[in-house]
Amino acid sequence: MDQQTFRHAVLLLSGEHSLSILKALRDGRWRLSSEVAKDLRIHITTASKFLQRLAELGLVEQRPHDARTFEYRLRTTRLKLEVDLEDDSGPLR
Repeated sequence: MDQQTFRHAVLLLSGEHSLSILKALRDGRWRLSSEVAKDLRIHITTASKFLQRLAELGLVEQRPHDARTFEYRLRTTRLKLEVDLEDDSGPLR
């Protein structure tokens, strides 16, 4: 991944709920953000925000549940982040 995406992933994964949300998905089942929120006793908006961002990074899969909601599942229980230090295509913030 490029350096900017790598930095974004590291910042997201260092967030307060990221690892607990990923662990909640480790059984491989499709889960709604409301289910994850209930299991972790966090607000649904918090779970939704983190799940959406994790999906954008490709760490979790996302599929439509109905017209307004999505389901999520962990792609793999082993996460690897790689950064291409030769890629200077975008500025780091």
